[in-house]
Amino acid sequence: MRYYKEHLASEIEKNKEKDLVMYEQARFAVIGEMMANISHQWKQPLHTINLSVISARLSGYDEQKLDKSCDIIEANVNYLANTVNDFLSFFDKKSIQELKPLEDVIKEIKNIYLLQLEEAGICLKIDLQNNAKDIRLALSISQVILNLLANAKDAMQNIQTYKEIEMQFIAFDDYFKIRCCDTGDGVAEENIYKIFEPYFTTKDKTQGTGLGLYMSRQIVKTLFNGELYLDKNDRSCFVIDMPYDTNCRLEQR
Repeated sequence: MRYYKEHLASEIEKNKEKDLVMYEQARFAVIGEMMANISHQWKQPLHTINLSVISARLSGYDEQKLDKSCDIIEANVNYLANTVNDFLSFFDKKSIQELKPLEDVIKEIKNIYLLQLEEAGICLKIDLQNNAKDIRLALSISQVILNLLANAKDAMQNIQTYKEIEMQFIAFDDYFKIRCCDTGDGVAEENIYKIFEPYFTTKDKTQGTGLGLYMSRQIVKTLFNGELYLDKNDRSCFVIDMPYDTNCRLEQR
């Protein structure tokens, strides 16, 4: 009996180590994509700042034109600083348990990913229902939502018609629901039971690790005591159900 207990304890520890390795792999994959997003998001503001500097030099000592150039530069510098703060907040392991208002979480996610969706011709709709504005969540939910957005974007890569992602945030009396739906073709029927397996991907090996959905489900289950699943009636919708707990709270006003 002692042997079996020790063997079981050893296997549990190995599984924890395996999950930790996969979690780190998933984080590094997201880091790579986010770094690409940073360079994308910074190009236009830096270009605008450069033009404003040139304009200021050419304006001579026209105070009105100088003030306008300075205002433009200040606005763009603030934008760049806020972008950096959003990315640092996302990757700071100390902050993943920090509770933030849902609206702040959504704002940070949009700052990180909205430009990439727009360049792919995808419209992002955000729908807050019931008392969703009063929800506070641990920041680790950001990684889950970003993974869902990335999957939805990839699912519509070859769609030539209107492309849209709709995210619904619904506060019920005893739990919180997030729905992420896209106008793609949905998950193929033969893949429905595989999509949450580690390392499963329908993309080229160079484009995906196959860990996004697996780790997202682990985060939802482990940190939020919730469930992440594919809507059986709509294979283009992923759903998160989370009971109100330490990392998901409905603030009563």
